[in-house]
Amino acid sequence: MKLKLFCISIIFMCVILDSQAQNIDNDKGRTINIIYKNKIDSMYRIDQNMRNKKYLKIRNNIARLLNKKSLSNRQKQRLDKLQTIRKQQQETDKSNTKTLLALIQKYGYPSEKNVGLIGYNHAYIIFLHFDYDVDNKILKPIFDKALKNNEILPSDYATVLDRHLVTVSNKKPYYYELNLCDYLKLSEEEQKIVSERRKSIGLKPRKVKCSTFGKYHIIK
Repeated sequence: MKLKLFCISIIFMCVILDSQAQNIDNDKGRTINIIYKNKIDSMYRIDQNMRNKKYLKIRNNIARLLNKKSLSNRQKQRLDKLQTIRKQQQETDKSNTKTLLALIQKYGYPSEKNVGLIGYNHAYIIFLHFDYDVDNKILKPIFDKALKNNEILPSDYATVLDRHLVTVSNKKPYYYELNLCDYLKLSEEEQKIVSERRKSIGLKPRKVKCSTFGKYHIIK
């Protein structure tokens, strides 16, 4: 009987500790989901480990070899090896985002309120590297809901979606948050359209100086 009561008390304490582990005070005095944050932080570390100096050198070497008019057999073998490593990085990015999307289903969007500022920023980086999302078909509905609920900053919303449009879908940016100088190359009518898009998601005017245009310009 005593052993049974002891086991029950241990189980009860584990439940309490697990419940407490779900929430912890952050530097703003709010409570966050520490389990959720820790999982995001773990994926972020993996993301960054795949982007150290070694991998940056690999990416540069791939670009250098691809720019050559012809390759020797040895260079071809090296290029194949480098591209295999590069593909591993892309698969890691895809796996990270797939895991994060599953966590969103369970815990909600990784907002600052939910996972703290650091957790939010780490999730943003993971989303930024999700280069399999053609035309933002996966992330845009999630981001739209998060933007409506004030869970994502307009600038982060625009940056991630624009990056995917340009690098993944090979299309023009929609908000020009990443391409402010390119905005100045647009016609007056095109600038007006883009400005309306920017206002519609709450982006504030930006002051920018581009070498091509010399003086400072305001991006509305």
